[in-house]
Amino acid sequence: MRVTASPGRAAPCGRWLRPGGSGHPAELVARPAGRTWVVLRRVVTGSDDSVSLGDVDGDGTGYLRRNLVGQARLAALGARLGRGDLPTHLSGGWTAGAVFAHLAFWDRFVLARWDAYGRTGVIEDLPDSQLDLVNAGGLPLWLALDSGAAVAEAIRASADVCAHIAGLSPGAVDAAIRSGRLAMLDRGVHWSPHLDELEAAGGPSYPAAS
Repeated sequence: MRVTASPGRAAPCGRWLRPGGSGHPAELVARPAGRTWVVLRRVVTGSDDSVSLGDVDGDGTGYLRRNLVGQARLAALGARLGRGDLPTHLSGGWTAGAVFAHLAFWDRFVLARWDAYGRTGVIEDLPDSQLDLVNAGGLPLWLALDSGAAVAEAIRASADVCAHIAGLSPGAVDAAIRSGRLAMLDRGVHWSPHLDELEAAGGPSYPAAS
């Protein structure tokens, strides 16, 4: 099932790996804004109900590869915006520049969450209602940022977060998986819907990650 943006909103940000339990499989789920959770894929887990990246991707480092592909796609779309090859204004009051600023913010936020994990050993919970509030509060600032600066920061933030993820300890990776926070490892979970939206507005020129 493809997750698309609801009318008047940017593409959704919530797509998570929900751990299984009591004989039930784990599920890759998404929550489009203003809608209920939908199941994208069910994942068979081991007897201890743990979920490994191999269970999800067939490759324990698949998220690292997808992060690299996503970085290249983000940079390519940023270059298109700089050339005037993408429309600057999108639906719902968003601009292409605001989308890049939004991506940069949430990559920096993930870095901050990993820094906090390094101090406490706990990945703090972030309710969906707070995600919506942060996006609502951040949008005016993201709209005010110059699109060139937004693209440059999105590229820097994506590189920084991916480098940090690539250097995580096995324990940190396991903590993200067991708590169902796949987006803490695979940044394409957040990037892809937004980049898809930008490509849909201007036409594809770079292959999406598989």
